[in-house]
Amino acid sequence: IVPDYELEKCIDKYNGNYKTKKFTCRDQFMVMSYAQFTRSSSLRVVIEATLTAFSSKPYHLGLPHT
Repeated sequence: IVPDYELEKCIDKYNGNYKTKKFTCRDQFMVMSYAQFTRSSSLRVVIEATLTAFSSKPYHLGLPHT
């Protein structure tokens, strides 16, 4: 829905990845977008459930291997 170049432009504009080690702004955006699309009542519950369910497949979530 959001083109990569637009997301990167915003991240660069506000220096969003400053001092990040593994969990970048793009990763956070992907997780928060998924929670929004699933209409979750709690962001934490969706994040925990999704990351636990797909912990062996982070690539499929658009996240880097950790």
